[in-house]
Amino acid sequence: MSTQNLCIATQAPVDPTQRMSLSANALMQAQHIHLHIEGAAKLQVLEQATALQDRNQMPIYTFIQQTLNIHWCP
Repeated sequence: MSTQNLCIATQAPVDPTQRMSLSANALMQAQHIHLHIEGAAKLQVLEQATALQDRNQMPIYTFIQQTLNIHWCP
């Protein structure tokens, strides 16, 4: 989460496992940040991150602290 690069290579827990993502630094410079999540499990993770308030354990909290537009689809 601390890189100054715009993109980072990441390992996802499911296939395809290798992907490119925008870095947190790049996202934090955006005028608007939108998060799209689907399903009850993802909503539960978001709620856990909000309650835990620890970006080291749940990196999504970095963005919850900012103005974040959340779009949830059951």
